[in-house]
Amino acid sequence: MSLIKVKSRGTDNVSGRKNLIINGDMKVAQRGTSSTGSGYQTVDRFKTNFSGPAVTTTQHTLSTSDTPYSLGFRSSYQVHITDPQTPDAATDYAEIAYRTEAQDIANSGWNYTSASSNITISFWVLSTVAGTYSVYLRDLDGTYGYSFDYTVTANTWKKVTHTVPGNANLVFNNDNGPGLVMYITLYYGTNYTGTKTDEAWLSHVSANQVGDYAQNILATDEAKFEITGLQLEVGDSASDFEHRSFGEELALCKRYFQVVRQGIMGECTNANGGCNWWYEFPVEMRAIPSVVCTKTVYRYGDMIAIGVEMTSISVSAGGYRSEKTAMWSVSGTASATPVQYRVQLLEPQNANHGDFQFSAEL
Repeated sequence: MSLIKVKSRGTDNVSGRKNLIINGDMKVAQRGTSSTGSGYQTVDRFKTNFSGPAVTTTQHTLSTSDTPYSLGFRSSYQVHITDPQTPDAATDYAEIAYRTEAQDIANSGWNYTSASSNITISFWVLSTVAGTYSVYLRDLDGTYGYSFDYTVTANTWKKVTHTVPGNANLVFNNDNGPGLVMYITLYYGTNYTGTKTDEAWLSHVSANQVGDYAQNILATDEAKFEITGLQLEVGDSASDFEHRSFGEELALCKRYFQVVRQGIMGECTNANGGCNWWYEFPVEMRAIPSVVCTKTVYRYGDMIAIGVEMTSISVSAGGYRSEKTAMWSVSGTASATPVQYRVQLLEPQNANHGDFQFSAEL
């Protein structure tokens, strides 16, 4: 009888669903495709933090002239420096951040407390400013960080791969809190840099996360930096990117963020047009979400009194909310007087009418 050799996880790449990054090909952007704000704004699961210049983040459409296009990528996450203002080499910074749930790392098969067990990061990157850039990893259940560098040529796509070993000091709880965070840095001012030992897990020090930057992309007007194909997998080497369908990627993103634009049911609670709304999430969210309306105006109606427009609205979370179901209240000034206690339907008509956003981001 022949023997079957079983590969050890952490030595060879794991088969099956391997990419621990959600939306690594940047195809899902529920909030919109362009923003000048910081935080979670465009491409799902990715946030940009920055200080100093004026920045626009975009879900950028790739073309046949972009190297990743031939590998099945159609979108990138682009950071555009629209106004560098007056550079401050100490306090300015910009980073693209991705946070994993701790339990996704704890249950990944990576023996993260062993130096002989590895994970591998890979991604495509393009910058209009040549130089050496840094990636910084943090263990948010512990106190350790890890940095590595890569060098790019201006206006040329590069595939970056890096293998990260485990360490006895790493901690990842088996829960839905933040675990491993990855900062793909565009620039860190000297308040955050120093003489750094790269490619080693060290105690996190805010003032010494990566080495000093020789170039400052944030001081370059109209500079652009973009990434796609971000993959994090258990194993010693980078495998081909795991392409998932749009529907599958969207469902994974909805654990952290969902948008309700129309078709949900509510009830008019008073003669002033205030309403209670309820919604069962199609995908269970990571935690009980917050709720906001994207505008100060929204529109609803019933089978008789359609087209009630409410302005100067105020949104408050209802008494019953969970990871599966939400209830919330909206008050304001109604354009018409709907019938009290009649069932209402959310019915936005144009871009002036807001939608409701639920966030359980890390």
